[in-house]
Amino acid sequence: MSEKSVRQKAGREQIIRLQITIPAHRYLAYYKGEANTVVARASDGRVIHLPAEVLRPLLNHEGIDGEFILRIDGNDKFVSLVPVS
Repeated sequence: MSEKSVRQKAGREQIIRLQITIPAHRYLAYYKGEANTVVARASDGRVIHLPAEVLRPLLNHEGIDGEFILRIDGNDKFVSLVPVS
């Protein structure tokens, strides 16, 4: 497959707003590797599956709670997840 056809098949980057609430005691299963995917519902109703490790930088003693902006590339691959200020 040529590079041009790969670029044509790739979509556009997407920005998705998510609400994520995971208490610290529940996140422990992700941290220990007992669970590796977090499922969240986007503000537009889509169900989003995220690798748990992308949430680690956002974790505090209370867990994770807030609204976040998820960026994914044209191939539906993770780019970034940042809290909404």
